[in-house]
Amino acid sequence: MVDTNNDNIYESGITQFSASEIKFKYNTSIAGTASTFQFVANQINEIHFYHSATNTDASTFNGNYTITCFSKDSDNDGVEDLFDLDSDNDGIPDLFDAYGKEITLLNTDTNSDGIDDVFNSITTNLDTDNDGIKNYLDVDADNDGIFDATEANHDKNISSNGVLITFTDINNNGLEDSLEGSSTLINYTILDSDADSIFNFTELDADNDACLDVFEAGFNDNDNNGILDTSTFDVNNNGKVINNSDGYTSPDLDYITSAPININTPFEDFTLCEETVGILTIDATADAYEWQLSTDNGNSFTTLSNNTIYSGTQTKDLQINNVLQSYNNHQFRVILSRAGNACNVTSNAVKITVNLKPEILNPVATILQCADDPSQNTIVNLTEAEINISNNSTNSFKYYKTETDAINDTAEITDKEHYPVTAGYAEAWVRTISEFDCYTISKIEINAAYVTDVDYDKTFESCDDFLDINGNDNVDNSDIDGITNFNFNAARQEIINKFPTAIQSDITVSFYKNADDRNAAVNPIIDISNYRNNSDPAYAYNQTIFIKIKNNNNNNCEGIGKLFLKTNTIPVFEVEGEAPNDPIIICAKNIPYNLEVKNPADDYNYVWRNENGTPIGGNSTSIQISDGGKYTVTAFSKDNTICENSKTIVVQKSGFDQLDEAFVKVIDDTTNSSSRFKYRN
Repeated sequence: MVDTNNDNIYESGITQFSASEIKFKYNTSIAGTASTFQFVANQINEIHFYHSATNTDASTFNGNYTITCFSKDSDNDGVEDLFDLDSDNDGIPDLFDAYGKEITLLNTDTNSDGIDDVFNSITTNLDTDNDGIKNYLDVDADNDGIFDATEANHDKNISSNGVLITFTDINNNGLEDSLEGSSTLINYTILDSDADSIFNFTELDADNDACLDVFEAGFNDNDNNGILDTSTFDVNNNGKVINNSDGYTSPDLDYITSAPININTPFEDFTLCEETVGILTIDATADAYEWQLSTDNGNSFTTLSNNTIYSGTQTKDLQINNVLQSYNNHQFRVILSRAGNACNVTSNAVKITVNLKPEILNPVATILQCADDPSQNTIVNLTEAEINISNNSTNSFKYYKTETDAINDTAEITDKEHYPVTAGYAEAWVRTISEFDCYTISKIEINAAYVTDVDYDKTFESCDDFLDINGNDNVDNSDIDGITNFNFNAARQEIINKFPTAIQSDITVSFYKNADDRNAAVNPIIDISNYRNNSDPAYAYNQTIFIKIKNNNNNNCEGIGKLFLKTNTIPVFEVEGEAPNDPIIICAKNIPYNLEVKNPADDYNYVWRNENGTPIGGNSTSIQISDGGKYTVTAFSKDNTICENSKTIVVQKSGFDQLDEAFVKVIDDTTNSSSRFKYRN
C-alpha cells in the first residue's frame, strides 16, 4: 500500500506512482513473500532505502538492486547514450541502427513499461556481425569493410574511424542537426538498394545481385564469406575490422548497383548434326560472355577464341562452324559478367550430342528417261531417284530446284511426281533427312534422250587381197579366200545424220560382228576404217555388221540397224612368162612378139605398161612387142567396186652377133672318155 499524499494513510490498489520519496508498507492480508513490487529510477546518482518496523518482532527486508544502465557517452559528444539519438555518431539514428530496418513508432505504451508498443513485436539491439559490438555502437555493423555511414548514404564526410567529421548538435539530442528532419527523425532515406526492407549497412549483398559487397566495393574476400579479409580477425571497440590490408576507403559503386546475372531459361544439353553449323545459345542477363570447352568430360575447361572452328566466343551465341563427329560429348560452359556486378557467374556445363548425317549412296543420283519426241521434253517422277540415294527406310526426302533452296530449306518442290525436263536435261536437289532431323544434300540429274531404230542397210564392198587370212604377206597369201579389209567409217556419220541436228552430238553408234554381241553390248568393232572379215569362215565374201545406236544422255534408250560387207573377187587370168617363172625369149625371126591374156574368168578392162610404167597398147587382151623388158598387164573388173589384178611378164631378146653367156650351159662329160675339151676366149 502506498501513501500517495503523505497523510500517513496507505491506500491499496495503487499500481504505479512517481515521486522523489515514496512511502509504502506491506498489506497485512498478503504474505511478504508473495508481495512483488519494484522501484525504477532514472538519472540518479544515489538511492536511499529506509526500513522501519513497529509493534512487531524484528523483520528482514530481502530485495535486489539492478542497475540497468550506466551513465555512458560512447561517442563523447556530451550526450549520454541513454539520451543520444546516435550513440556512435555515424549519422544513423540508434533506432534504425539497432534494428537494421525501418521502424515506425506507434506512440503507445499499452503495458506501461515505458517502451513504445512497436518493440513488443520485434527484436532490436542487434549485433548483426556477431563481433560483440552492438549495431548502434558498431561503425561497420556487417564487417564488410564499408562504413555504415557510407552505406547509409547520408553524404556527410566521415573520418577514417567511420564517424562524422563535422558535428553540430544545438538541440543536444546526439544527432547531427543537418540530418534531422522537420517532421521526421531524419531528412534522408537510409539506403535499402534491393528494397528488401533491410538496410544496406546490415546486408552483405546490399543490391542482391549475388555478388558480395566487400568484393564489389573492391576489397579482398578470398574466403568468399562477405567479410573483409584479415591476417587475424578482430575488431576495435567501435566495431571496425582491424588486421586488414584494405577496406574502409571509397568503395566502388558496384556494391549498390543491382546487376544480377541470371540464366533466364534452362541451359541444357544440345543435339547437333555433323557437318552443319551448330549454334549454342545461353539466355542470360549478362552483357559479356566467355565460352569454354572441355574435351575430358568436364575435368578441365579451356577458354575459346574466334577461329576457323568457333565464332561468337564472346557473345551469347557460340557458333561451331563445322560440327564434326569427333565433337560428340564435348562440354561447354559460359563465364557470364555484367556491368555493375564485380562477380562473374559460371554457367552449368552442357554436353553436345553429334548425330551423324544420313549416308547417301551417290552424291549425284541420275534419272534416265526416254523422251517420246526429238525435242526431248518430258516429265519425271523425282522419287524414282530415292533408291539410288539411300537404302535406309527411316530417311525422308525433300526436293528443291536449286542447291541454295536446299541449303536454306526454301521453295520446296510440291509436285515432285511431275517434274519438267526441257531439251533432254533437268536437275534438282534433295535433302535426305534422318530420324534425328539431320540431313545430307545431294543432286539429282535427269537425262531424257530420244533415239530410234535406223533403216540403213548399206553394203560396203572391198576387193579380195593377196594376203593370208590375217593380212600378212607370206606363202599362205590368197586372193580368192574372200577375206580382205573394209573401211565403213562413213556409216557412223551417215547414221548420226538421220537424227535431229540438236541431238546429233549426243548420238553414239557402235558396230558388232554378230547380233549376240550387239545385244550384250560387248566386243564392239574398234577400227571400222580397217576391219578384216577373218574372225569366222562364214564371214568370207559376205558379212552382216550389226549396229547399236545410243543417246549419250541415256543408255537405256537405244536403236538398232545393220549394214553389209561384200568381198569382190579380183580378176583371174593367166599370162605366159609371168615372173618369177622362166622369161619369154624372143628372137629376130619372131618379132613382133604377141603378149596376151589367157583364160580370163570374166570380162575385164586391161591396161598394158612397159617397165617404165608407160601405158602401151590399148584396152585389149594382147599387145605386140619387139624388144625385151618387163611388161605389166592389169585387169580391172567392170563392177561398181573396181578390183584389179596385175601380172608382170619378163621378156628377153636374143642377139644375132653374140651368144649371151646366160644361155650357154657347159657340161663336163669327161668321166667316161679320154677326150679333151678346150675353151678359148
